[in-house]
Amino acid sequence: MKLAYSRILAAMILGSSMSFAAEATNLEEVFTQGEISNTLGWFGQHIDAKGNTANSGFSNGYLNVGFETAPLHGVSFGVSGWGSVKTSEKNDDDYKSAIADQSVLSQAYVKIEHEGMGKVILGRQAVDFNWLTDYIDGVTAEISAVENLVISMAWARCQTKC
Repeated sequence: MKLAYSRILAAMILGSSMSFAAEATNLEEVFTQGEISNTLGWFGQHIDAKGNTANSGFSNGYLNVGFETAPLHGVSFGVSGWGSVKTSEKNDDDYKSAIADQSVLSQAYVKIEHEGMGKVILGRQAVDFNWLTDYIDGVTAEISAVENLVISMAWARCQTKC
């Protein structure tokens, strides 16, 4: 996939929630107090085509596994990936045409977070802003220096024609 030139996305959002993980005090605790996340599921799709077009469909099992280190001096690292396995398909290549990659590195980031100041996340990450969702390659920042006010902004590399 050809990457287009990067574009800058910026906006300000008001909010008031923020959570902080327990701070590690040494390198061993960074990994032993880290957080593992996972998802296991099954997905199926059937397309009932009209006219002379053949019906299509497939099903697959999927797994997501991730790990985020505990913060040390406010810095933590995270990584996660998805894997998919075809369990059935109606016609040859129904699965391949819908699922291009059977495995994907979905997140790999560095997070710097300080209580009372905010956080910055750099790298491939999942975002869920009102104005930007999905996975991005870029930087997000939340500034929370003023009580009951969070200013959120992001810069994301555009991965399609923008």
